Amino acid sequence: MKYFFVLIGVVIFIWYYDYKNPIPETEIENDSRIIFSRYGIKEIREKYGNIIDEASKKYGVNSNIVVAMIRLESGGDPNAIGSKGEIGLMQLMPGTARDMGVNNPFNPRDNIFGGTKYLRYLLDIHNGNLDKAIMSYNIGPNGRNVYQGYAYLRGIKNHYRNIQSGLVF
Repeated sequence: MKYFFVLIGVVIFIWYYDYKNPIPETEIENDSRIIFSRYGIKEIREKYGNIIDEASKKYGVNSNIVVAMIRLESGGDPNAIGSKGEIGLMQLMPGTARDMGVNNPFNPRDNIFGGTKYLRYLLDIHNGNLDKAIMSYNIGPNGRNVYQGYAYLRGIKNHYRNIQSGLVF
């Protein structure tokens, strides 16, 4: 019983520390996913901006969210392959890519349209709640690892704030 209360205390501490004390943007810059990224936000926008805008318009998703997702997911590398088999710019799982009608997940246009369509699907099943949709993009629509999903959401929001404020690097 004693260990149960210790565990509850640790969980509450982690929750409080993580949720009530967001990571400062300067610390986000040191996140390994960003350090090893191939391209910054500016380069992603320059290279894939037309495709992103077209997909965003088609599926009714904010284009800056899509840019932030590409930055965090693959760092702008269309040939990126994740540790669990995720593919391309928006790191689509092979099954998700098939479900979204993506013929070639390494093709930037196909991948961006597939990832944006998937985000639209997640927005629809979460009744337009963008935070839940973004978390589900990372952990899956039935995902249980909420902590991982929340960390991913914070990364997307940090990139989104940088885009909105003009801090593109």
